[in-house]
Amino acid sequence: MLFFTGAFFHQPVEYDNTNSRYMIIESVVDYGSLNIDKFHEGTIDKSFKNGHYYSNKAIGVPLLGIPVYWFLQHINPSSKEQPITNSERYIIRILTTTLPFSFLGVVLFRMACSWRATQRSALWMIFAYSFGSIALIHATILSGHQVAACFAFFSFAIIFGLSQFQEMDNESHLFQQLFKSFISGFFAGLSALADYTAIFIALSLTIYFFSLRLQSRQILFFLLGGGFCAAILASYNYYCFGSIWTTSYSHLVFEKFREGSARGFLGVSFPDFRALRSILISPSRGLFFIMPVFLFSIIGCFSLWNKKEFKRETCFILTVIVGYFLINAGFYGWHGGWTYGPRYLVPMLPFLAFLMIFARVESFWFYLLFGLSVFQVSLSVIGIPHAPQEIRNPIIELILPCLEYGYMAVNGGQWIGLQGVWSTIPFFVLIVGVGVLMFRRTAVTQHFKVNISPAWKILIGFWAALIILSLVAVRSEPQKLVHFYRAHILYHAVKATHSKRLYQNANYEAEMGGLKQFPRIIE
Repeated sequence: MLFFTGAFFHQPVEYDNTNSRYMIIESVVDYGSLNIDKFHEGTIDKSFKNGHYYSNKAIGVPLLGIPVYWFLQHINPSSKEQPITNSERYIIRILTTTLPFSFLGVVLFRMACSWRATQRSALWMIFAYSFGSIALIHATILSGHQVAACFAFFSFAIIFGLSQFQEMDNESHLFQQLFKSFISGFFAGLSALADYTAIFIALSLTIYFFSLRLQSRQILFFLLGGGFCAAILASYNYYCFGSIWTTSYSHLVFEKFREGSARGFLGVSFPDFRALRSILISPSRGLFFIMPVFLFSIIGCFSLWNKKEFKRETCFILTVIVGYFLINAGFYGWHGGWTYGPRYLVPMLPFLAFLMIFARVESFWFYLLFGLSVFQVSLSVIGIPHAPQEIRNPIIELILPCLEYGYMAVNGGQWIGLQGVWSTIPFFVLIVGVGVLMFRRTAVTQHFKVNISPAWKILIGFWAALIILSLVAVRSEPQKLVHFYRAHILYHAVKATHSKRLYQNANYEAEMGGLKQFPRIIE
């Protein structure tokens, strides 16, 4: 179901963040080079060293995409004569990003059941994460954040399994345990390769692994797995930037990025309270505004803390969550540029969502917050996932107007001839139908029960009302800036779709924003 969801939608316009990753993939496969000299004018997300341009992105996702693109090129030799196509980008994305996202749902479910959650509670947790969080947005683009989230949680699940089964009394068990130790270390390292902020999760996973007091051979294999990824990063840094300790962020081309990354460690210094407030509650970047269903993670956390059985795991999860909030709040570009929601928090979202299984998710209050979360996230997936940081209310000021103008993600409904928002109807029908079937087949036995206190009910009701009022009332100033960004986004959509309707609306928005007409690109 999750794979179908991620594969159903595809964004027609790629911006700098994802373009930069595709450039590495194409450069390596088609030209045998790690530099992006032939494509660098198409992105500002780049670095410069020794006369060559390089992507400034972490190397993990391109490493996963390179064999996929290589295979596509070799089954269709004629495609080598042209740049990477949209269909090739789509296949690369679903195999490197959407596929791990779909496996993550299975791992979350099995992990929740092993912690004695009911199957229905586990399903609601997965639905909240997969449909009510920006993880879904990042599963439909070539996102390093989502890849890091998947492999970090995979590593955590494997390590937890090792802590529950430590018998090594025969050769078969020995091989299995050593192999799992290696894979858990490798997945932790791969998450850091996909998103450099996940180095924090990898280090936390290492400490958690050491705290289990496993055999020395298991520790060695865990370190070998993580060390393999570290060696890849060191080799890449040395080849491109002349030192194993120097990353792409030390040689950024864009001046604003270069100045910001020079502060602290990779651009992270002391947390800024205003930034923290924005990534918590603002309409454009706020985790609990866009994804209010995560309030149930807080409720679940209080319940989990009282359970001695999982005290070590609780400390690890809380360390990851709190650490990511502080890292994001201390980053010079905390807003994430052109994005919707707090994208730098994506790697820790599976850990935050997992706490929900210890709350009473089958209640009116959960359904209320779940509905608000799905509403906001799904609009961005169907419409535009790229919202400039100056736009205070992306849903009302950007996403819905552009949907009305006809700009939306390419989706499976369009492939069978449906147009506009009607093209999403098959998706919702299938997902709701499969979801109902799944819930009918799940067990409802309760192992523990957590009631929602009156104080929480009041808080949830107040917060839900505030979200609705803010969506209605909050506006960006000046309004000419909103029109400018609408025109800019529609203009790029015209280049991708060659739609006369979008072209006319782009010119209208340009006039409203005080701009000259865009060049004619449709004849």
